[in-house]
Amino acid sequence: MNCVIKTFLILFPVLACITGLQAQQKPNSFSITGKVTGIKQGTLLFKRYSPGNLVIDTIPVDKDTFVYQGQVKEPEFTNVTIMGDSSHNNLEFYFFTEKGQYTLDVNGNDISQSATQGSAINQAYSAYQQENKALLDEILLYTFTYLELEDKVTPGLSTRDTLAILNGKIDSLNEILFRKDEAYIQHNNQQFFSLYVLSQDIKNGMDAETAAMLFKSLNTSLQQSENGVSVKSVIDKSLQYAVGRTIPALVLEDASKQSKNIMSTVRKNKYTLIDLWASWCVPCRQEFPFLKEAYAAYHPDGFDIYAISMDLFRNSWLKALKDLHLPWINVISNNKLPAFYQVNAIPFNVLVNNKGVIVARDLRGTKLDKKLRLLFQK
Repeated sequence: MNCVIKTFLILFPVLACITGLQAQQKPNSFSITGKVTGIKQGTLLFKRYSPGNLVIDTIPVDKDTFVYQGQVKEPEFTNVTIMGDSSHNNLEFYFFTEKGQYTLDVNGNDISQSATQGSAINQAYSAYQQENKALLDEILLYTFTYLELEDKVTPGLSTRDTLAILNGKIDSLNEILFRKDEAYIQHNNQQFFSLYVLSQDIKNGMDAETAAMLFKSLNTSLQQSENGVSVKSVIDKSLQYAVGRTIPALVLEDASKQSKNIMSTVRKNKYTLIDLWASWCVPCRQEFPFLKEAYAAYHPDGFDIYAISMDLFRNSWLKALKDLHLPWINVISNNKLPAFYQVNAIPFNVLVNNKGVIVARDLRGTKLDKKLRLLFQK
């Protein structure tokens, strides 16, 4: 579980850029007409997501009806809520805004039960959700349970074990979904919705090699779309950490402002874990008990950890080091990291051999011990 805002099969990655109108090249118009049950007058809030952009529009409801018009260059993932109505518990309805004319019936009593008609991509989205409902519901159930426990910065053994079990459940269920999605994407390789499915699978942990293969199976026009370019950039970034790749040189300062060369650490150990974290990252802190156990068990055999803090404030990092008592090499990035180490989310780690070649990545929880036990043949 990464220290980012967690959304599962919901949103494209976006930057926090908000505007009322989106400048388009070769704009395509959309017109959504709809009815609203449950409220006579009010305002609907639409949020449309595209790579690097978020468009927010407010649309009035008049006598149970509304019209929402605008332009989209490509389909944009959208959510709609009812403004100023706390009784709906911030429920949302998700759909795609695409060019053309179609309808949206908003259920004012339970907006999550709204529906679109006359839109091909939304038809595909709805069919996918229905086909995978049981699996998606189970993933969400375990995910919400995990998030409820995640506010414990220094969990006890029972809580830590529960988090590890939940994380394992989520990973195994996602793997089942990934296999289903592979077949779906390859069978529907000309549909924009397949690109959306792939983007969500990448966000939820699909390995970069599989994602790259699936991306290549998509229609060329999808690959070259703005969303396609965005997805490919994420895949290319992840491929940097593929097993067999070599990490680049890096020299950073520790708490005493002494330079620590990452390759010096790597060369004098059989295996080194490069761990990226931050003092404010709760999931990062939850990994430390596992790291400490692995360090105690395998450090005498030639295992070490080179931990890179992404903290912007040195004092926050120093306080965390004092509180957490981390026995391995700890350095701070100081915003001077090469592109390789500028990851999309933390915690993040790669395990390398004494030549700096990656042998594994994303070793969360008990996965690190299992891998080291295999490597050290214990």
